[in-house]
Amino acid sequence: MARSANANFSKVQALIVDSDNFSVEILRQIFDGFGMPEAASASDGEAAMAVLQNGKFDLLVCEAMLKDMPGANLVRWVRSQANPRLRYMPILMLTGHTQLGNVESGRDSGVNVVIKKPVSPVVLYDRLVWAADSPRPFVETETYVGPDRRFKFTGMPEGGGRRQTDLVGDIGDAKEPNLSQDEIDGFMKPARMMVFE
Repeated sequence: MARSANANFSKVQALIVDSDNFSVEILRQIFDGFGMPEAASASDGEAAMAVLQNGKFDLLVCEAMLKDMPGANLVRWVRSQANPRLRYMPILMLTGHTQLGNVESGRDSGVNVVIKKPVSPVVLYDRLVWAADSPRPFVETETYVGPDRRFKFTGMPEGGGRRQTDLVGDIGDAKEPNLSQDEIDGFMKPARMMVFE
């Protein structure tokens, strides 16, 4: 899908859930550049649950590791809500630790897209448009509620996500290598359906 130059985010109410105030402010500035109203924020999962129950939001952007719970737990909570506005809202998960297990956890919790930190405006815009324009129905089972990955693959949006300025250096003892944004996109995109006649 090519990037849409006509996306109108002027009425999109977003909630950013991240304990890092710097990250929240960067996302607010990026969203402002997209023409969104000022995004609300919550610093942890419990606060986000309260804000989500009392507000009207169209988009949730969640850090993968919140200070009180994994972001995947918050996503599962959102997907379990009876209110369809919450249950089916687009959810983007951000993470600086893109080992396969972390990406799988986000995907399996019901997010629409996992995005590698640091976030660039181009990648965020492309993933927002892709999540909003994607005609994927939701799967609802006892163990999973979220976007169906079983549809014909038409590709991720243009815009890449590879940057020469991505974070480098030792940030801890990872058990497996971090995935690039292209690898995350490849993991998140749906498998091609096979049609039997």
